[in-house]
Amino acid sequence: MDIVLFGYGKMGNFLYKILDRDPLVDQIYIVDPFPKNPIPSEAVWVKNFEEIKDKPLEAAFIASNSITHADVLKQVLQAGIHNVFCEKPMCLTQDEYKIISDFSTPQTKIVVDYILRSSPAVMKTKKILDEKIEEGFKLKCCNIHYGKDKTKDPRRFRDVGVYEELYHPWDLCFNGILFGSIKKIDTLRNIYTPDPEIENRCLAQRFNYLVTKENGEKFFLNLRSSFGQSYQQRSFIFFLYRGKEKCIVSLIFDQNKEDKCLVVHPDNTTEYLTFNAHDKLDRQVHDSLRYFKQEAKAPYLHEASQSLRLHTLLEKMNQTKPMVTSALRECVAQNRSR
Repeated sequence: MDIVLFGYGKMGNFLYKILDRDPLVDQIYIVDPFPKNPIPSEAVWVKNFEEIKDKPLEAAFIASNSITHADVLKQVLQAGIHNVFCEKPMCLTQDEYKIISDFSTPQTKIVVDYILRSSPAVMKTKKILDEKIEEGFKLKCCNIHYGKDKTKDPRRFRDVGVYEELYHPWDLCFNGILFGSIKKIDTLRNIYTPDPEIENRCLAQRFNYLVTKENGEKFFLNLRSSFGQSYQQRSFIFFLYRGKEKCIVSLIFDQNKEDKCLVVHPDNTTEYLTFNAHDKLDRQVHDSLRYFKQEAKAPYLHEASQSLRLHTLLEKMNQTKPMVTSALRECVAQNRSR
């Protein structure tokens, strides 16, 4: 299986290492006019996709700047490559989604990298929540803290700003992963704290929602995201009640350590479960390649239709404020022409 990889920065380097050791992959072509890492000797490097688009490529992996994703997707679909793994977000506007849809066929498979979906901790938390609800507990509140490390590098926020990081909790909460089908979401409050030093970056934000499930039950969802921490930790804390009894379920993603699930039962007994945090991306790439080869799709994989549904929902909630500068768009356009 010959693969083309777009972008050879941090994520491109991660993807290359995983692809390189997968037995399904024969040759990897890297497309990047200005790679940020040394190109491996086994790879074939080109500056422009036009140089290799006639090669017998079976799949494309997209790890370039977010504002280039729709353009790259269009290129590979036009070239007849209909197996695509794309870093999130897949597109930034409804118009971009429509363009990709126009170039897709019934055989097109686009997997979007929502890495937290593949964590065993998420699957375990979902199972615990479902079991508690079957026991008569009702979810009343979910508090999410989605922290980011203390880097001040503006390149981390230059394409879609603060919103790119929040796609993960939005996906887990609103795309049927943790809570099942959602009927309605009311935005109660949005608060932003801008960073005076870096354009298009927020130091912190807070969202408060009232979520209505398909069965009519409602719960509050409070999402807080902040930057400038000494390490990056993300936590989801669920509060469930049955009369006066309370059960607390915590889902924690700890950078470079372990994913964790903690349950505090009504009698104050606890369960503490840990999971390997290092193989989520490996699992996604491994399962995507086999899905491309006509094997069964892993149920957690996030496909293009789910990205469109999430983006449409966020637009209705007014959570997709443009964060892209015209200067950056011009810079990207110049890079493409070189």
